Amino acid sequence: MDIYRTTIESIGPYALDFLETDVLITFYPHAPEGLRDYCLILTPAELVTDIQVGDYLRLGETRYPVTAVGPVASENLRNLGHISLRFDGAITTPWAGSIHLAGDKPRAASAGEMLAIEREA
Repeated sequence: MDIYRTTIESIGPYALDFLETDVLITFYPHAPEGLRDYCLILTPAELVTDIQVGDYLRLGETRYPVTAVGPVASENLRNLGHISLRFDGAITTPWAGSIHLAGDKPRAASAGEMLAIEREA
């Protein structure tokens, strides 16, 4: 079951550079101008319930298990579309707005691609 499902509207020219440090940053279209170049811009969507360890992030056709969730990650996603996706498999996080994910980091992302957070029924 999807608890969140959106589309990547656009990708800032430097957004994929953060994959070198295993990170992708998202924001809704109203992101501050200085940040847009570094983010995946998402179509606003409803987050049905808070994200939790054991959920999955789907980027395109690839699923990543959620291993840690910062205390304000769900609130930031709900209100701003802003989260930091960290592909490091960490089980705790010092970053309040981060979601940590297991698995190999993506090599790329594309405008029009789906981004979802799924929960097993």
